[in-house]
Amino acid sequence: MCEISEKIYKEGVEEGIEKGIEQGIEQGKQETLRKNAETMARMGMPVETIAQALEVSEETVRAWLEV
Repeated sequence: MCEISEKIYKEGVEEGIEKGIEQGIEQGKQETLRKNAETMARMGMPVETIAQALEVSEETVRAWLEV
């Protein structure tokens, strides 16, 4: 591979890794929020309170809890 092609390839790989890490972090955050919503619901909290506490929409909480 020529030098320019190697540089472009390396930059592409690095960008892909960075995007993958960002995606994994976001998935982890969403999973944590979902688990927290489930715990709060088991404690008897209403959907509205859960949504407010987790700073997400009520629709999102309902989807997580399949309510």
